[in-house]
Amino acid sequence: MLVVWSRAGLANRLHALINALYLQQKTNRVVYSCWPLNEHLQVPVHELFQYPLPLIEESIARDMLQAPLSHVCRFLETQRPITNVSVRTPLVLEEIPSSFIREVLKGVVWHPALLERVKVERLRYSLNDQTIGIHARGTDITSLTQLQIEVKKALYRIGSAKILICSDEPQVLGDIVSPRIVRTACGSRHTLEGMKQAVVDLLLLSGTKIRYYSPMSTYSWIAIALSNAPRRQVKGVLKELYQVV
Repeated sequence: MLVVWSRAGLANRLHALINALYLQQKTNRVVYSCWPLNEHLQVPVHELFQYPLPLIEESIARDMLQAPLSHVCRFLETQRPITNVSVRTPLVLEEIPSSFIREVLKGVVWHPALLERVKVERLRYSLNDQTIGIHARGTDITSLTQLQIEVKKALYRIGSAKILICSDEPQVLGDIVSPRIVRTACGSRHTLEGMKQAVVDLLLLSGTKIRYYSPMSTYSWIAIALSNAPRRQVKGVLKELYQVV
């Protein structure tokens, strides 16, 4: 019996789902999963999307593991529940073929109400596949000034295209004001509405030309994998901000 257990936020749980489906394909065995409600994410999965694997209760997974919860994602292998448990090291996105990652993410059936919100917001803000996307995670930003310089450069270089900035940093724009900038806060993992908005923002971001992203953020990587853009080279503009070139 194989079980994948992720206790972190939305993007890391999507990462874990990719790992689980890849593991299932490689081993030709049924993989189970669990979706615990905790300080990282307090929203039931059915409120966000249709989970493509059978789910078990966290208490069952905990009994099977019989070990402290210290990893974002654990793979458990056992012939019988409770006994003969071994912990597998999780794969990372870069080790899984990009075509498989994209196939999984494109196959996610998001909640219809969330897809409708994405449609409404794209129309409201006039977003399209020419919109420039930026994701800057607040905890990764060490220089707001330098980040704002990059935003100003983008405004100057892209002509009339709009810029969608997804960031949980309140001061990400500083004194920058432009009708061509649309800003979202990436939602909040602590409330149902905040988590739904995080999904909407993720889908909005994935529909843009993602130009800058936070390399240490799984949210950034999931948005890039969800997008239709081919894999392209990146360069570090800042230590915590990469540019797609």
